[in-house]
Amino acid sequence: MLNVSRSWTVRASAAMALSVASEAFLVACAVAIAHLSYHLAVYHSTGSLTRLGIYALLSGLSYAFVILMRADQDIHAGAGKRANLAEMFLVWNSTFVITLFILFVSKTLEDHSRGAILLSYVFGFIGMISARLAISKTVTRAVHQGLITPRRILVVGNAEEINRFVSAQASGNRGLSVIDAIQIPIPGKDTEKLDTTVSVAVERARELGPDDIVITIPMKQAEIIKHIVDAMINVPANLYIAQDGLLDRFRDIGTGRIGDVTGVVLSRQRLTPFDQALKRAFDVAVSAITLVLLAPLLILIGIAIRLESRGPALFMQTRYGFNEEPFRIIKFRTMTTQDDGAEVKQATRGDARITRLGRFLRRTSIDELPQLINVLYGEMSLIGPRPHAVAHNRYYEQRVMRYARRHNVRPGITGWAQVNGLRGETDTDEKMARRVAYDLYYLDNWSFGFDLRIIARTVLTIFGNRDVY
Repeated sequence: MLNVSRSWTVRASAAMALSVASEAFLVACAVAIAHLSYHLAVYHSTGSLTRLGIYALLSGLSYAFVILMRADQDIHAGAGKRANLAEMFLVWNSTFVITLFILFVSKTLEDHSRGAILLSYVFGFIGMISARLAISKTVTRAVHQGLITPRRILVVGNAEEINRFVSAQASGNRGLSVIDAIQIPIPGKDTEKLDTTVSVAVERARELGPDDIVITIPMKQAEIIKHIVDAMINVPANLYIAQDGLLDRFRDIGTGRIGDVTGVVLSRQRLTPFDQALKRAFDVAVSAITLVLLAPLLILIGIAIRLESRGPALFMQTRYGFNEEPFRIIKFRTMTTQDDGAEVKQATRGDARITRLGRFLRRTSIDELPQLINVLYGEMSLIGPRPHAVAHNRYYEQRVMRYARRHNVRPGITGWAQVNGLRGETDTDEKMARRVAYDLYYLDNWSFGFDLRIIARTVLTIFGNRDVY
């Protein structure tokens, strides 16, 4: 058995509560400062300090409520893990709406200046980000110095799986501490030895009082897992079944019922029928209006392409769309060749095949505009993972994990990977893996607002990317 001594001073739960309270207090202060600043600048007085205090207090309490409901306390207890900007934006919007709703229901909303409320939104968001970063850094330092106890873990399972789990926590520094590990005997006919070991594990769990009990046994040993679960379920601790290498591939795991059977939900369709209809309506409206408005420009570009080099103005190539259905993508021709077969050579820096006009069209992404026709046909969307040539698809499906999952939505003219600088040549598997990671993040976090954000960033970065040849 593995024993780890305990020399911590503050439990993680207490640190979590303190950090949430501190963030809520700083958010309330930021809101109060916004109100005071506005009243002093506009009315040359502080206004009602009572109303100011109530508004600030409501903001802080609403923020704490949202954090706890979203289980963001793991960010604080878990060695200072930081939320990304999109998550913080969602937290603050939820906080703001809840605060205004309470004021509206209590019929006190009209007592507050609209200008002060709008300024408090900005100050509060900045205060929330500053507080999150500062406290996250403080918690991380405290965990490293041993001032905060991490979550205490008891591991039960096969020796190989136990070692893998313990090594992962030691290298990852995720605010967890393995306080003991109990090895379960290799499955066989000796059920008496198994019963004895499980009984010892239960006694050890009651003695140590861990926060979490982790069962690290392969799913093929289902009967042993069931036996351990039946015994450990009576211990007052969180109970987990860790399946390294399988469940790590998925980020939104839960349980669900299929008829009368309960199963593990590994992946969900992010877009509901309503979401799909909304996204499709937006695609049709924007692509149709844009094609009409840009028709003269598109015609002039087509004429310029024909005048510069021999060949058609448009380039068409077979690519995979939704559910790997092949379609013909339409682009302005930017090269002297039109590869579309078993071998498609990617464009490289200084590629002699690219025409002078084509270089400008590719750099500014104007060559992608004819794909608005693909959007109208329903073969593509404005926003989504970029489709690759069929030859490249077949290659990367064998080399990049979950590459094919990109086809669970319609491909897009632009996407989350592109606005994060992942464009151009993918001459290494690592570059494609990074692009796929961003694409899968988009699939798992889709929202209509996310699409609008990507469109805005596409417009802002259209001239700034130097990796497109």
